[in-house]
Amino acid sequence: MNKFSKISISLFIFTLLLFLMSKNREVATLLNGTVCLFTRKLLGALSGVLRFSVFEFFCILTPFLCFLSFFYIRKPRRIQNIISVFLLIASFYILNLGIAYNAATDISYEGSVDEGELVESAHYLLENINSHSFSGDGVDITAYIPKGVKKIASSPLLTRLGVLGFYSFATSEANINTLLPEYMYAFTAFHEIAHANGYAREGEANLYAYIKLKDTGNGVCRYYADLYALEHLLSDVYKISKEEYRDIYSRLPDFAKADMKKHKELLEKYPEIKISKKINDSYHSAFDKASYSDFSRLITLYLSRS
Repeated sequence: MNKFSKISISLFIFTLLLFLMSKNREVATLLNGTVCLFTRKLLGALSGVLRFSVFEFFCILTPFLCFLSFFYIRKPRRIQNIISVFLLIASFYILNLGIAYNAATDISYEGSVDEGELVESAHYLLENINSHSFSGDGVDITAYIPKGVKKIASSPLLTRLGVLGFYSFATSEANINTLLPEYMYAFTAFHEIAHANGYAREGEANLYAYIKLKDTGNGVCRYYADLYALEHLLSDVYKISKEEYRDIYSRLPDFAKADMKKHKELLEKYPEIKISKKINDSYHSAFDKASYSDFSRLITLYLSRS
């Protein structure tokens, strides 16, 4: 047994142990707040030295690396080296994201909400938005965006894929699409930072983003938080009562409607977003069954406790 096969076997055992531990909620919660948190912070600090997205850079190099690997594995004994690389990537995924899917967090609220409570939350957010007398257009909020957020150069491609942003588990980077409307850009930035802080489930990452935007104390950030949350809740209100939906929407200020229109125009400009959304939903259904839809329940519970 040579050196490389020992490494491969060790990595396989390590990855398997991580996978098994991730299935236990208590163990996952402990690891997510300790070992996993340390790993994410370390990788984030290393990748944060560079202003560009390290993950995006490697994605661009992928075709070239695949081409080189084709010639590299021509010798059978080298295949185990490639296997070791994939096992290492799998380990990083479980450590930096996979374990967090089954871990409890400080906003893992238990309990259900009824239709009336959802509608009441929508009205509460509407009141908050109407308390603002401005739009966020032209207002610089970069000082409030979390440090470490990486702007993606290939944002046009991300937009076509329907990707607002993503967390790179291999480099612990929060990557964001720069073509988003202002309110979605701000919210998504905090959402991806949430993943880097151990909030893997999409609903909780959204609630984290809402809380952090509100906590900035900046009026525009608070408006963005309420608008994003209301837009999400309105999809539920529409299913409950189209009349209630129309009533809430009609009472929105013109600047809020204009901001929401930017999102609609983005969807109309890139119809292929609908296809990529189905692919994205398929991924989340495997790890986070509630996915983004759980945000409605969580924001309603959060607002009722605030």
